[in-house]
Amino acid sequence: MADNISFKTPSGGNPVNVITALKTALVNVSREDRLYAAERQKSRIIARTGRGIDFDGRAFKEYSPAYEKKRTKSGRNSTVDLTWSGRMLQALVTRADPGTTDFTVGIYGEEGERAAAHNSGEGHMPERRFVDASVSDINAMAKDITERMLSRANQTLLNAA
Repeated sequence: MADNISFKTPSGGNPVNVITALKTALVNVSREDRLYAAERQKSRIIARTGRGIDFDGRAFKEYSPAYEKKRTKSGRNSTVDLTWSGRMLQALVTRADPGTTDFTVGIYGEEGERAAAHNSGEGHMPERRFVDASVSDINAMAKDITERMLSRANQTLLNAA
């Protein structure tokens, strides 16, 4: 006659439940994970724009001499940082719709129209692509999400101990 063998976690729990929880932690990208990555990307956009750098690490095209003079006269610096009033960058929002794997960082409404003109170089404005993601940004966002997922997996293991 064979003996019944049962396995338990150190805390007395069912190891199958732990494995199921690990699978969930390592496979499911949550809305919070996506929002975290989007917020981190938003911070990168604001920081590099403030340094006068586009999404791909290139310096923005200079302001026109007339606009630079207007900035200087009003007490602003001549760095191309897209911050006359600050409203456009303050209007950056992050979204992660439930039921999808997508997330966005964008500017909408009136400020969005102004941002689109800068981003694509519409009218008299030169192209200054600041609301975009480079390969480095995409890798950073993937890392942000992965770190959160691994943290959840580690927490699952700690709770099982």
